[in-house]
Amino acid sequence: MAQEMLVPAHGQFIMDLSCGSGLFTKRFLASEEYNLVIGADYSEAMLEQCLGFLENETRKYMMNVVLMRADAGRLPFLTSSLAAVHAGAAIHCWPQPLTAVNMSHYCSLSLMDKSIDLVVLSCNHAHVLKI
Repeated sequence: MAQEMLVPAHGQFIMDLSCGSGLFTKRFLASEEYNLVIGADYSEAMLEQCLGFLENETRKYMMNVVLMRADAGRLPFLTSSLAAVHAGAAIHCWPQPLTAVNMSHYCSLSLMDKSIDLVVLSCNHAHVLKI
């Protein structure tokens, strides 16, 4: 589902926000559809785990990934510097989720219907929030 929604961002820079262990970061890299995948997480331990996972599983794609420690509510990017932001199942861990959800100004293109959609995935449901 995430890959389908990110089709308009092919060939550009995307971010996997709250990347955790790197499951989606790896999938985005392995698809070879994006010029750069930024894996961002607040937890240094998760970033270290993500790096280990990526080095073991996707070594050939390491030139196309940047891992960074970042607060979801205060991302260090200029307006329109990313084509898309993926936020998986970690929104419940964000200290200020409503502030972080307003990340549309970081994106240079719209994903669906001229708006940015944040896909929130949980074990049994997928919700799309228009922002």
